Amino acid sequence: MGLLDNLISTAEQHAGINADQHQNLLQSAMEMIGNREGITNLQNQAQSQGLGHIVESWIGTGANQSIAPEQVQGILGQDTLNQLAARAR
Repeated sequence: MGLLDNLISTAEQHAGINADQHQNLLQSAMEMIGNREGITNLQNQAQSQGLGHIVESWIGTGANQSIAPEQVQGILGQDTLNQLAARAR
């Protein structure tokens, strides 16, 4: 199973959003990082923030490392998070 398949199958739905919003959020995330270029950009941004080892754990074999919300914000940026949030509405 690939990284993105794993993301979809294990993503938990936040109690504050309905099923349609959850689906829209997952589809938007797939559109944003669901290709080699998007994953490479994610890796590069994480590496520049000193968090490359976390993203690498998601791509490689073995246990996935967890990430804090503020670290996600640092990697993706507020604009991207705002876009994802808008699509989930």
